[in-house]
Amino acid sequence: MPTCEFIHHVQAFIEAHALLNRSDSVLVALSGGADSVALLLALRQLGYTCQAAHCNFHLRGLESMRDECFVRELCQRLDVTLHVEDFDVVLYQRQHHASVEMACRALRYRWFDELRLQTHCQAIAVAHHHDDNIETMLLNLLRGTGIDGLAGMRPKRGHVVRPFLCVSRGDVEAYLADCHQPYVTDSTNLESHYARNRIRNIVLPAIEREFPDARRALTTTLRHLGGAALVFDQWKEQVIAQTHAPGGFQLAPLLQQPALTQYLLHELLKDYGFSMAQCAQMEQCLRSRPSGKPVFRSKTHALTLLDDSGAALIEPLAAPTLGEQPIDEFNTSNLDIDLSIEYALEPFTPSMCDGRRRVAFSCELLQCKQLTVRPWARGDRMRPFGMTGRRLVSDILTNARYTREQKRAARMLVADGQIIWAIGVRAADAFRVQPGSTNYLLLTYNG
Repeated sequence: MPTCEFIHHVQAFIEAHALLNRSDSVLVALSGGADSVALLLALRQLGYTCQAAHCNFHLRGLESMRDECFVRELCQRLDVTLHVEDFDVVLYQRQHHASVEMACRALRYRWFDELRLQTHCQAIAVAHHHDDNIETMLLNLLRGTGIDGLAGMRPKRGHVVRPFLCVSRGDVEAYLADCHQPYVTDSTNLESHYARNRIRNIVLPAIEREFPDARRALTTTLRHLGGAALVFDQWKEQVIAQTHAPGGFQLAPLLQQPALTQYLLHELLKDYGFSMAQCAQMEQCLRSRPSGKPVFRSKTHALTLLDDSGAALIEPLAAPTLGEQPIDEFNTSNLDIDLSIEYALEPFTPSMCDGRRRVAFSCELLQCKQLTVRPWARGDRMRPFGMTGRRLVSDILTNARYTREQKRAARMLVADGQIIWAIGVRAADAFRVQPGSTNYLLLTYNG
């Protein structure tokens, strides 16, 4: 595909799916690989104002530093503002029992969301192309999935946009060759330790040896499934909208879809903490019409089936009232969370903290009359580090992809009535520590 056709194709895709507007900046996820470098160049060529974000996970030693140096030089040459963040993937894995892939993904997108808000960018542009989408579809198929998983990645989900889903890996590489633009290669992409790499390096080549036209056919299938998924989502929302009733739900409309009742129940109730298995039990109960008023409980809510018509009442379970837990002389043993406080042992550098689970405050904190930990409450506000103005903590938790249940469990560190840390999520711009200072405290959350 010639460069002019490539650029026109991408612009048409952006317009068709209303991914971007030209009035605001775009935050481009820039790894230094072919796809992300091409995305940055193409968006700039199309006239979009771009900023770039690079994650250094420090998983590949010198190669990770090579990638960071490359993107720094590229952005300096292109006069693009670059943001770089260092991550401790191993620590995140240990705390969340996550795989390397899931840990990197969670850390990456949480930071991207925070950075988008800080920089006032309209969207986060990532460089997935339709070869990546084929891999996603096959991976989901082999793991077990529904129509949404088979449809692969959407052009837009929340603030994340994918302008390259209309082009292939070969198109991207040809575009870069025409632009005489080098890029770096992640050596782990050539290995087959990860499931996606096995799909890319082993499964797809084997399929193409037997069915040479497979990639084109799979791309067509993805397009059809994407359209079907959109229609299905619209229908699903219409059905679920019929269930809302004062104080609960009228579940009869879901029973009229016998093949999808369990799925629709879960779509309706998953935000209340109910599992797919519980929804299967509810369906069985609704269809067998037992006597009495069966009650189902999640960790946060109770759902009562009132009668055999499908009427249901939903109520929040009473949360334990923890109140404020004081920290006296920096003794944290009385807290219901694992929090430690250490005095400085060496001159401060920003790399000591991640701003979320490990933060630093100046020893001016010692002058506060009261330091407490308490649950998050509606209406809580704080001024996040590096930002102007106060923000609702509920918005900060939402941007960190906290569920309702996780929000209820969230804890705030409060100094003389001022929230200085949404613990594990975001530190406030208070008691700031200057680089080189030895007059500070390190706080670590091990939840």
